[in-house]
Amino acid sequence: MFPTESDAGAAKSAHLLSAAEAFVGSDNGIEFWRGADSHALGTQAFLARARCAPGTRIPPHWHTEDTVAYLADGKAVFRSGEDFRDVHEMNAGDWLFVPAGMVHVEETPDDSHGDFLYARAGAGGETTYLDEAPQS
Repeated sequence: MFPTESDAGAAKSAHLLSAAEAFVGSDNGIEFWRGADSHALGTQAFLARARCAPGTRIPPHWHTEDTVAYLADGKAVFRSGEDFRDVHEMNAGDWLFVPAGMVHVEETPDDSHGDFLYARAGAGGETTYLDEAPQS
């Protein structure tokens, strides 16, 4: 049996967002789209897309919410841990879980872009960037 709107106690409706409406902007070789967030939809779901140009490096940072990332197309390298020695090379179709509070760096190689979908709870939480650079 499928739930009905009356089962939830409040009327609900689907919400369509075009690619143009979801586009947030671009910065430092990264284009951003926000498909679902609690500010716009009154939900705890947060789903976004980031498309990184070849050779893009996102400096050390961490998030206040757990992140699930899916690399839809391209390649990427994820670094974390002491001196950023834990390395995960991602290819299209790979999934990555990043716990809240884990400092990490994301990069795309010079010969490939990276097209990510990522989900978080809590309206996406907050992102904090650090001043230090990872050791190569």
